[in-house]
Amino acid sequence: MKIKGGELKLWMDEDWPGDDFYWDHDLFDDEPDVELTYDTDDLGPLLYQGHDEDPTDGAGYDLAKLIRRWRKTTGKTVFTVAVPKEKEAEFKAYVKSLGGSTL
Repeated sequence: MKIKGGELKLWMDEDWPGDDFYWDHDLFDDEPDVELTYDTDDLGPLLYQGHDEDPTDGAGYDLAKLIRRWRKTTGKTVFTVAVPKEKEAEFKAYVKSLGGSTL
């Protein structure tokens, strides 16, 4: 599944399963580039490294499934838009007035 870096970062901020999980990839260090598009197959599963029993039985969580579930429950739609530079502040203010945010 393809996902824009901005949406991936939003998912990481809102729905990451906890401190006991990590990725084993070299596409980025801490945060994705919000401008790039990533493939969840390249990112791989979220692997468990906690002290308790692994809830995934060693398989890890399928990232695409986690993101799809989050999309259904978050109540948000993520857009990629092009706005004239001189209208950027106005656009961001409008989005904020609707209760949204820009990534």
